[in-house]
Amino acid sequence: MCDENDLSAVFYVNSCGQPGEIFEACAAGTECLLAAGNSTPHCKAVGNCTRTLEKVCIETDLSAVYYLNSCGEPDGVFEACSAGEACLLAPGNSTPHCKALPTCTQTLDKVCVETDLSAVYYLNSCGEPDGVFEACAAGEACELTPGNSTPHCKASCPG
Repeated sequence: MCDENDLSAVFYVNSCGQPGEIFEACAAGTECLLAAGNSTPHCKAVGNCTRTLEKVCIETDLSAVYYLNSCGEPDGVFEACSAGEACLLAPGNSTPHCKALPTCTQTLDKVCVETDLSAVYYLNSCGEPDGVFEACAAGEACELTPGNSTPHCKASCPG
């Protein structure tokens, strides 16, 4: 991780989520940087950054494909996405492009959602929960009975 108070090194993360021991000391003229589109910090050159031909999606702004500079930072828009599009990286492709967002429609398939067993949900065509099919009564939870492919609300066992 990068420590905003000490960019001279890349640090391990301790059990409290804080900077721990030094993972990599940065050489002179470099500092710890978390590059756009990359979840791993590295020591990168400071200043004198030049635009590269590498392109990246920025998680906080998927409205465009951006150039990346030699310091690992976004450096201008390569391609602005149209309405209904977002910067996406297609499987098997290393260059991001603006692609149409998938349109998901509700199906008749049903599912239990592990984080909310208070109802049986419809599943949409994108494989995501999409609306309540059946709300479970007090003392019931969504359950998939062995040998049955459709979940139902069932009385939960006392714990």
